[in-house]
Amino acid sequence: MGLRQNPGLLKGLPSRPPKQLLEKSGAVSLIREILSSEGYPDSSDALHECLAELSRDDIKLLEDGVANELFSVADEKMRSTFPFKDVKACWARLYVDASLAQAVKSLDSHARKGNTLSHDASWLDEIVEYLDRALILADGAGRYTMIQQFLKELEQNVITTSYVPTIDHVSRNGNQTGPLIHNNRENDLGEPPRKRQRKDDDSNIDYGPASPRHRSFVHASNAEAGRASEIESLDGEPGIAYQTEPHSNSSTQAPAKLLPLRETPMPHLTYPISRINCPSLSEFENHINSQKTPIIITNAMTDWPALQSWKYQEYWLQKTLHGRRLVPIEWGRSYTDKNWSQSLLPFHEFLDTSILKNPPTNNETPPPPSSSTPYRTGYLAQHDIFKQIPSLRADLPIPQYIYTDPPPPSPSNPVSAHPAPSTSTTDASPSMNIWFGPEWTISPLHHDPYHNLLTQLHGWKYIRLYSPRHSSSLYPRSATTPAPDATEEDPRTIDMSNTSRIDVAEMETNPMEDWGAVWPGIDGVPFVECVLREGEMLYVPVGWWHYVRSGSVGISVSFWWNGDGDEGEEEDGRERND
Repeated sequence: MGLRQNPGLLKGLPSRPPKQLLEKSGAVSLIREILSSEGYPDSSDALHECLAELSRDDIKLLEDGVANELFSVADEKMRSTFPFKDVKACWARLYVDASLAQAVKSLDSHARKGNTLSHDASWLDEIVEYLDRALILADGAGRYTMIQQFLKELEQNVITTSYVPTIDHVSRNGNQTGPLIHNNRENDLGEPPRKRQRKDDDSNIDYGPASPRHRSFVHASNAEAGRASEIESLDGEPGIAYQTEPHSNSSTQAPAKLLPLRETPMPHLTYPISRINCPSLSEFENHINSQKTPIIITNAMTDWPALQSWKYQEYWLQKTLHGRRLVPIEWGRSYTDKNWSQSLLPFHEFLDTSILKNPPTNNETPPPPSSSTPYRTGYLAQHDIFKQIPSLRADLPIPQYIYTDPPPPSPSNPVSAHPAPSTSTTDASPSMNIWFGPEWTISPLHHDPYHNLLTQLHGWKYIRLYSPRHSSSLYPRSATTPAPDATEEDPRTIDMSNTSRIDVAEMETNPMEDWGAVWPGIDGVPFVECVLREGEMLYVPVGWWHYVRSGSVGISVSFWWNGDGDEGEEEDGRERND
C-alpha cells in the first residue's frame, strides 16, 4: 500500500473547495495578471528570441490549447539540447511560463467541477508536477519566487487539513508504544538562512544526459526550526516534539514511523582517518592549510534538528506535500554502469520503492550488486533539495567551518587546471546537496572541484579516499567519453575525467581477488578510509579522490566551498590500523 493511501496516516482528514484557494491566492492572481496582460512578454524578456524562431509575435498562454502546445515545444527543445547547460534562456523561460499557465488552468478547471482540495486529491499531482518541473529542469527561469509562493499556498490549503507530525514516543521499529503523531498547523516554508560573516575564533542544481558529478553553523531561528526539543522515548531513543499549535483532533492520530534500519556488514578499517572532537575554527583552519588531509569532526552537529526530524517518514511526507513533490532519482548501482538512468518521480514513490522496500524473507542482508547485474534501486543523489523545498534549510545550520579559507589545489592536483571559483563569506553560500538512498548505493571513485564537508544525518557510509598526488595511478576516464545516448549520427561525448575506471566497490566486496593484475600498480597506491556515522562530518580536501558506499538507509548533505588559503602539496593522510 502506498504511503499516501495509508488509512492509518490519513484517515478522517477534512477537505475544502479549490475555489477558496483561487479567491485568496496571491500567486495565482499574479500569474494570471502577468500572462494575460497586453504587454506580455515585455520588450526585455528572453522569450522574444524563441518567439522569433517560432514566427510568433505574441503568446496568449491562458487561451485554450496554447500553453499545452508551447509547453511541448519548449520541452522538446530542452530535451534535444546537449549538453543540457546550453539550453537557451528563452526556452527555459517558455517552459516555465507554460508550466505556470497549465497549473493555473488546471486549478480553474477543478474549481469549476466542484472538486475538493484535500490531502488525497489526485488532481493536485498534475499541478505540483508542473511547478516542480519548472523548478528542477529550468531553475525557475526568473519565476522562482512566484513558483515557491504558489506551492506555499497549496501547502497552506492542504497540509493545514492534514497531519503535520508532533512526534512523541515511538519504538525503534516504528510500532506504536506510547503517544502518537498529532495534527497541528505548522506549515511555514521558511527561508534559506542568511550567510553571516565569519566570527573570530577567539570570540567564540545536469538533468540532461548522464554526466560525471561535478556536482552553513549559522543557526536558524527557533521559529524556522520549529522549536525542536529533544525528549526521551520509551526504549531510550530520543524523539522530537515540534512545539507549534496544540493538537486537538484525536481522529487523525497515527503512530510515528521511522525510516528502516537495514544495514550491511560493518567493514574493518585498515587505514582509518583521524577524528577530532569539535575543533575550534582556528584548529580546523590550521589542519586544512598545513596537513591538507581528510579528517572526521565529531560532536559538532549535536543540535541540528535534522538529526531527529529526518528519521521519520511522516516528516518527509509533510515536507513534500504528502509525497507529491517531484525529486530527481538515479536508477542503478553507479553512474558509471551501462544500465544507469535518471528520472523525476513523486517523493512518495521513491520512499515506497527504494527506502521502504521489503528486505529478503530470510532477514539476511541483501548481497552487494555488481556492475553486471540488473539493479533498480533509486538514489536521490546530489540534488539541491533546499532550493526546491526551502523549509528544509531550517533543519540544517551552516557549519562554521566553511567560513575558513581552504588552500587552492596544488599544481599536481587534477582540478588545478580548471579550478572552481572561490566562495567567500560575503558573496556566495556553500553549494548544498542531499544524498538520500538505501544500503549499497554508491558514488564511484571520483574527485570534485571544491572542498567538501560531508555531514551524515541518518545511517552510515563507508568512504575510501586517495590523495590527488596519485591521480595518474587511479586510471581516470577520458574527457571525451561517449555519452550513454551517443549514436553514429550523433557521437556526443561527456567529460568523465573526474571519475576513475577502477570499480572500488568490486575491490571492497571481493578483497581476495588479485586486483593488481586487473589494475597494475593499484596495490601500491595508499588510501585512507572511514565509517562516517550519524552526527559526524568528514572534511574532503579539494581534488581528493573518494569512493562512497551507503552501509544502511542513509541521508547525507554535502557542503561545498572554496577559498584562498595557502597553496601546497597534499599528503597521503595515512596511518595504519592493523
